[in-house]
Amino acid sequence: HLGAGRSSVLAYTTTLFLVPLTCLTGERIDRWQAAGSIFGLAGVAVLLAPQSINWDDRDVLIGHMWLLMTAASWALAIFHSRRHEWYRGPLELLPWQMLLATVLLATFSFLFERDGHIEFSPGILLSLGYLGLVAGPTATWAATSVSRMLPTVVTSLGFLGVPILGLSISALWLGEELEPLLVVGTILILSGVGVVAVGYSRCKTDAG
Repeated sequence: HLGAGRSSVLAYTTTLFLVPLTCLTGERIDRWQAAGSIFGLAGVAVLLAPQSINWDDRDVLIGHMWLLMTAASWALAIFHSRRHEWYRGPLELLPWQMLLATVLLATFSFLFERDGHIEFSPGILLSLGYLGLVAGPTATWAATSVSRMLPTVVTSLGFLGVPILGLSISALWLGEELEPLLVVGTILILSGVGVVAVGYSRCKTDAG
């Protein structure tokens, strides 16, 4: 429903959801985190503005909703990974995680994509194979491992390269137009995450 560039930006607003989650552990939100959240939320507001998207298009609105829910669920996963008492490593749990995801996706596709089909062409099969056998499992294992070892904000900050790369590839390869509001919203979101990370670094320095 949405362009690749816009999708990559919205999907990686994870840090903005991590800030309120930290309140659940009794941590205090400092002025850096508050300022970063305001910047980030302003960026999301710009991307959702009527001047930026067609509010009359139900599919576009649903697409935005799902991407923001994705970012929120990923933030919850990172939050949980940092605090969970692990008895097995991410690599041992990966097959079960992928199996559960396969069952859920197959169920949803049967319920909501009954008229859909897969064109069994070499390009499609190659893409599915790459996503299902390489990118999906490898990226999930790596992200979970990093989330366990590094601080929460540092982890999410490291993923900021994805929306930047997504915007670049969508413009250069897919020919998508970099609309002014998309650029402004992206800058605000990335600035918000950067401010949160700076605040986190300053807190660690002061504590040290």
